[in-house]
Amino acid sequence: MSKETTISDTFSCRGFWWIPAVPETRIPGTLSYAPTGERQLDLDGTLQQDSSKGLSSLLHLPCILGDTLDGRACTLVDAYQTSLLLPSPGFVTTRFSVSQILMGDDHVDPNSKQYESAVMMFTDLCNWMGRKPFAHHFAPGGASASTTCTTSPIVAVDVAPLEAAISIESGLGSSMTHYSITMTYDEALRITPKKPESVEWYLQALFRFRILLSLLVGRPVHLKRVQLCTSIEKKEGLGGKPIRHYVDLCLKQVGYRQEKDILTPEMPFPYPVLSGDWPQVLQTWFSKSQSLDTLAGLFFGVSVDRSIPVEFQVPGTHPRH
Repeated sequence: MSKETTISDTFSCRGFWWIPAVPETRIPGTLSYAPTGERQLDLDGTLQQDSSKGLSSLLHLPCILGDTLDGRACTLVDAYQTSLLLPSPGFVTTRFSVSQILMGDDHVDPNSKQYESAVMMFTDLCNWMGRKPFAHHFAPGGASASTTCTTSPIVAVDVAPLEAAISIESGLGSSMTHYSITMTYDEALRITPKKPESVEWYLQALFRFRILLSLLVGRPVHLKRVQLCTSIEKKEGLGGKPIRHYVDLCLKQVGYRQEKDILTPEMPFPYPVLSGDWPQVLQTWFSKSQSLDTLAGLFFGVSVDRSIPVEFQVPGTHPRH
């Protein structure tokens, strides 16, 4: 199994699976995920409750719960059975295709759960921001050297049309061996609505921001991670700083992810150029995005699929207008 189970990782994990109405009946199986492929659950058994009239190959389950062998809680949303096999008498295997995968410390109810905020990481977002957190220092004569990292300030905007705050936050990660230390800097988008919202609300906001960022970057951006905040707690000793608990959301992404980095000067509208107008850009975009869904969708579709004939392509517009 992959160490990471994010929207941009291919992973497979073994566990036990059940439906919420019958938690005592747990079936072993394997969950598989690929960012541009299928989200499948292969079971060594069946989740069909009433098999007195025979097993049905047509089965739709709104929710399947599971626990992986490494302790992750999984919630599978909108599962359709796509395969039912009887390899030997008395033994059955089934396969489900699922719409969404939610993985974290706890199971969630997809029908009623509301989330306090969402954190999203995109390709090209870090280069689009154009911030340089690392500084290298060399002593005279090269006797010693040091590297420092300065935390970048949060860029936050209260977006009235969305009834939410949008902020861009920086993060620093590190890994160490006996002879090397690797430090990684990245940027993430946080959306915090005025009141907790459903997964569908966040997906709609995410889609519209993704199109905006693609316009500013000059090519389609893709998701690297989506985390939904399930709860907040405050612990003593941390200065009242809240601790958020998240679940990772995994679903299918459309389009080919380009591996080559695009640098800040290569982008048509990088953040350093728009920094003074960034609040206005967000306010304008989200106030008009609903009426521009068709235009933006056409632009995004053309960006993903370059084979569309030029006469059907729609030119982009300036983000300030």
